[in-house]
Amino acid sequence: MVTLQKALWGIILVVLVTCPYHTQARIGTFWHVTDFHYDVNYTTTGDSQNMCWDHRVDNTSPGKFGDYGCDTPLELVTAAIQAMVKIQPKPDFILWTGDDTAHVADKYFTTTKVVNIIHELTDKLNRSFPNTTFFPVLGNHDYYPKNQVSHYGNHDY
Repeated sequence: MVTLQKALWGIILVVLVTCPYHTQARIGTFWHVTDFHYDVNYTTTGDSQNMCWDHRVDNTSPGKFGDYGCDTPLELVTAAIQAMVKIQPKPDFILWTGDDTAHVADKYFTTTKVVNIIHELTDKLNRSFPNTTFFPVLGNHDYYPKNQVSHYGNHDY
């Protein structure tokens, strides 16, 4: 087996070295966005013990762009997308791997609320990157209730 592997690698090497034509990969650009965990109820004046998911952290004054232990406010989502546009306004595609809603208990969500959050993020990304192909993947926080992905499909998604 080892001899066969060495022979195959030898053949591949000879072909690559002696090949008169150079192969060239098309190197493009893309964005990969994930885990927005957008919190529609985040405010700088809110009570962090009720608003933020990580209560081990003392978030006495949540900031405009968020705070450690809290989920993402709209200001941070917007700023991140604006930075993406400034850095690379015309990527070949955008890979979007989900987990869009906040780390809050299911009692604060409904299917409609989850879909509305995903819709709002989709709208922001589409307006910022027109004519760009998106490859979205739903994460475990993109369903209601969370972590309940059906194996049989879902009419809402």
